[in-house]
Order: sequence, then C-alpha cells, then structure tokens
Amino acid sequence: WWPLREGVRRRARASQQKPTPTPDFARTVVSKLLQPQPPRLIRAGYGSTILPLLARCLPGAALDWVLRRQFLLPAAGSMTAEPQQQKSDN
Repeated sequence: WWPLREGVRRRARASQQKPTPTPDFARTVVSKLLQPQPPRLIRAGYGSTILPLLARCLPGAALDWVLRRQFLLPAAGSMTAEPQQQKSDN
C-alpha cells in the first residue's frame, strides 16, 4: 500500500473538507425520515450528490480518470504488471 499512501490520505481527508454541521445534517435527515412516505434514499450533507451525479453523467472510463486524478491512484492493473525490460541497442 505504500505507493498509494498519499492517495489514501487524500481520500480519507476528502470528507473533512467543508463538512456539513451536525445539526444541519441531522435536521435534513430527520425531516425526510418523518415524511409520511420517506424516500428510499436520502442524500444529505455537502457533496453528497456530486459523485452520484458524475457516475450518472460520465462514461465509466471518464469517471475512473477523474477519481484516479483526484486521489492520485494508478490505472487499474498498472501496479501488478511485470516490469518492462529496457531494450538493448546491441
């Protein structure tokens, strides 16, 4: 995991950037839960809608690219591939 540590740290800190105050979050969730027909899915808090929106609007490869770039992750399979040997000029 060592080569990925900075990306892991970024992801762990992502939810702490512009956090929604607890009373605001609780008020939103409780008010939706108390509706006569509560929604099956409740999104509350800063940034709770952007990732699902991106997932719906972007092709899978584009979403992967955005997330890899944001969290400094390598391309899928790139860390398991055999190292390429350099070509010799002999």
